Amino acid sequence: MGHATNAASCLSFLQHQLPDVILMDIRMPEVDGINAISLIRKEYEALKIIVLTMYDDQEMITKMMEMGANA
Repeated sequence: MGHATNAASCLSFLQHQLPDVILMDIRMPEVDGINAISLIRKEYEALKIIVLTMYDDQEMITKMMEMGANA
């Protein structure tokens, strides 16, 4: 449906099209995926967010879930 390379372009995209699911990367320029989730949740509470990562860090996973990631 679409592609965004950073949190700002993702939020801009969401103003024009609302997907059912976002696939979020952790590492992004300017604002990381964890903080991007928080920004998205402020405006789009019902949107499903799935985080893709190669990191196997339980603390990072917990933080993502606390910020509002669904999976």
